[in-house]
Amino acid sequence: MLMSKFYIMMAASLMAITASAAVSDTHSLRLKNHDASRPAPCSTSGAVKCFPVDDLVNRHTSAPAKNAKAAPAKKLSSADIIFDRPEGTSEFYNRSSQGFFVFFGNVFVSADAGACVEMVTTPDGRHYINNLISGLRLDAWMECEVDGDKITVAGGQPVFYYAEDDYEELYTIHAFDLYQDGESAWYMPAQEDVYSFSVSADGVISSVVKDNSQILGLGYVDGDSPAEWVGYGDFNFSMTPFSDTAVLPDDDVARSAERWSLIAESDAYFTNVAVDKDEVWLQGIYKNMPDAWVKLDRDGDKCTLPMSTYLGITSGHYVYCQPAKTESVYDDYYEQYVDQFVPSDSPVVFDFNESAKSLKAGEASVVFAYTLQDNPNWTPASSIKNPVIMHQERTPGTPPGAPKDLIDDDTYSDMMFIEFTLEPFDTDGNLLDTSRLYYNLLVDDNLFTFYPDQYTYLTEEITDIPYDFVDGWDIYVEGTKRTVYYTTTGVDTWGIRAIYVEDDGSKVYSDITRIASAASTVKGIQDHAAAQVEYFDLNGIRVNNPGKGIFIRKAVDKDGMTSFSKITR
Repeated sequence: MLMSKFYIMMAASLMAITASAAVSDTHSLRLKNHDASRPAPCSTSGAVKCFPVDDLVNRHTSAPAKNAKAAPAKKLSSADIIFDRPEGTSEFYNRSSQGFFVFFGNVFVSADAGACVEMVTTPDGRHYINNLISGLRLDAWMECEVDGDKITVAGGQPVFYYAEDDYEELYTIHAFDLYQDGESAWYMPAQEDVYSFSVSADGVISSVVKDNSQILGLGYVDGDSPAEWVGYGDFNFSMTPFSDTAVLPDDDVARSAERWSLIAESDAYFTNVAVDKDEVWLQGIYKNMPDAWVKLDRDGDKCTLPMSTYLGITSGHYVYCQPAKTESVYDDYYEQYVDQFVPSDSPVVFDFNESAKSLKAGEASVVFAYTLQDNPNWTPASSIKNPVIMHQERTPGTPPGAPKDLIDDDTYSDMMFIEFTLEPFDTDGNLLDTSRLYYNLLVDDNLFTFYPDQYTYLTEEITDIPYDFVDGWDIYVEGTKRTVYYTTTGVDTWGIRAIYVEDDGSKVYSDITRIASAASTVKGIQDHAAAQVEYFDLNGIRVNNPGKGIFIRKAVDKDGMTSFSKITR
């Protein structure tokens, strides 16, 4: 059964924090921070408690004037953000830090380890650094000063830009000092807006101020006002020189690789396999890093995956391929058992059949983790369970298999969803190229269109949904399971079909899997070309010209049918 939408969002958000996932679905950070509605249910191990951001903002506006910092003399724009890696020589570090992040308008504390920090020294002696904020992925570089055993990052550098229609905001990096008043705490710009690091004799970079009395955080400057902290920032940095290198086969071995299919529980995709006398090489065993290799040590018909193989860098973290075992742990809050991966004390051994071209791991799991070698505090990024890797020949023109396990759930009127399983195989059992695999949602056998006015994280209307597509709010992927939230009313039958695009661009369709609608009693399909549309705020008050925020859209079609949907602007 599907987890609640809130729980899915929480899990996705926490993964974004620990893994610094890209912030592709971020609305205005500053506006989010003003949406606090309840106190944050957590505390740190130190003196600072988590606090609702509305309290932080109120305290900020009444803070002593002596703490204010003048606005930058130069008006910054998005053009001042350094997105491209500067040319020069690189040094890599593993960053661990504690940090703040925002979730549903409240500030929380997290710890992050295994993150990649790159420092570039240009030919003219300038220095740039990245990935210093764990709470969200900043694809920007900051200039830093290196003076012997001291490194400083000056505040006021632009690092994040948000724009929608004619609305835009620019965020800058700052050193913020902690201020407390009874049970409340907040951060204000430091009088000297510089965050300092020290460098030890063995090259470890660490914060000069190690506790949370000062952070390197994200700020927003509005006109001549001092920088306002927006809830993201880190402290207690420790950045250790990193020197692991990814394994690579010889060029001749790499050129001999063939495409094999990898089939595991709840997932399947292609990997390249190269067979050598004493080794078997796998490329793309982690599907999010298709160019990365792992080496299996071959001994006759047994091939052993090492205890840990460094794959490379993705999403700002170092990633390792590691054998794992699964433990079933009972979650008291959600009252169900969940699988938890822990490092295995023995390697994964594949049975290798060279003539049949197959590798079978049996009862084993492989985890791709954001971590460092031999670090027990690893964060699984993905996993494969009981993998079988084998050669196949796909027959062109064979239809894809029909979706399975279709359900329609309207238990909660504001979180209605369709859930189904879409396995990437044709009807002969051959693995399909998922970059060519799509699906359609059908309403009473009519093709459903996903419109941006209802699916607000879309930029254009679509009917053919790519196999791995997610929007972070209404459309989710979990292995081979797909979940689509909807607001459409008056439906008798839901349907799902798979689509495969052949080499010549032609489409091959699966059979349609259908299910009766769970709740609707009146036949009809929501008409997006509504004759009359009205908007209301969350208090039910009509809004003639909705601006930024969340609204209820009331649409009356040409036949008089009324439907409601939630929109975010």
